[in-house]
Amino acid sequence: MSPAPRPSWTDRVFRALVHLFPFDFRADHGRDMEQTLLAQHREARREKRFGALVSLWLDVARDVFTTAPREHVAILRQDVGYALRSLRRAPVFAASAVLTLAVGMSAMTGMVAVLNAVMLRPLAVDHPEQLISISHQDGLNFYVSYRDFLDYRAEASVLSDAIGSVPRIASLSVDGGSERITLDLVTDNYFSMLGVQPAAGRLIQPNEGRAPGDAPVLVLSYAYWQSRFGGDPSIIGRTIRLGRQPFTIIGVSSSAFRGTESLLRVSAYVPAWMIEAFMSWGPQLKTFDDRSVRTFSVLGRLKRGVSLEQARAALSVRATRLARDYPETHKNISLRVIPETHARPNPAWEGSCASPRQRSPVSPACWC
Repeated sequence: MSPAPRPSWTDRVFRALVHLFPFDFRADHGRDMEQTLLAQHREARREKRFGALVSLWLDVARDVFTTAPREHVAILRQDVGYALRSLRRAPVFAASAVLTLAVGMSAMTGMVAVLNAVMLRPLAVDHPEQLISISHQDGLNFYVSYRDFLDYRAEASVLSDAIGSVPRIASLSVDGGSERITLDLVTDNYFSMLGVQPAAGRLIQPNEGRAPGDAPVLVLSYAYWQSRFGGDPSIIGRTIRLGRQPFTIIGVSSSAFRGTESLLRVSAYVPAWMIEAFMSWGPQLKTFDDRSVRTFSVLGRLKRGVSLEQARAALSVRATRLARDYPETHKNISLRVIPETHARPNPAWEGSCASPRQRSPVSPACWC
């Protein structure tokens, strides 16, 4: 028994063109269309005129690419009509199906939006790809003391600068009204390192204040400025109260900047020098002197041309030196140096590290 002949390229092309039509249409007319096209092709070849073949192919292409879409639309209209008639006969089922789809789509859209905001979208700052998170792991605490922050910031071989911030809740009083807002207490170089520009007034500047309690100024976030004060530029220079402490509003951050706390809606920024004004346990806690008081979230900016691995190596040397010089406060402390996006919403989310007992007092870095 001889094998079946292989289909010619003409057969394959005609079959491909027929497959552009809907399945139901092909089931009814596909075979007849193939036979008709092949018969027309054989007739054109018998005429032995190149023009006849060209004319055939042009006619076939025009018919296929005008008729196939029309057939798809007709079948789609037929299917939609059938679905609507079925739903009309069962209104309870229709309502529950539509409600289920609406809830599911809304939930999925919300999850994607939160994931994008919290985990994926870069910060609206200059060169966000250069930002790294520097943190200590001490049990469930991933913050850094102010003195340690200064030591890491001084690692000029790999960092161009570093910033620290501490979120706090405070009661803002103005025009006889009061409301609780979220503050971010930031180091004086916070806005300058991030490259954030003011929408109004000015921002907290490097060397803003020289000692604790020496910088009672406040920068509003753009969103809070719009929602609470209606975008009124005359608010600049006014005095408000945060708790019992008066503060002067000096400016508004840019509209694109949403802060560096991924899960918090920060309403205002205050110099970190003012942190003791927001401590319910009183100023006796030496935030700026005691290395055991770890309250700062730290972001560093890599110098141009410096890799994350190089920064980890240099900062781990610094961390080892701190563990040697301050054994009482740095026992069982691990250094974590990771990209800023991996530290959202908390450096712990970047991965799980070995327990402190399984590491040296200060491991070179946690390579999660």
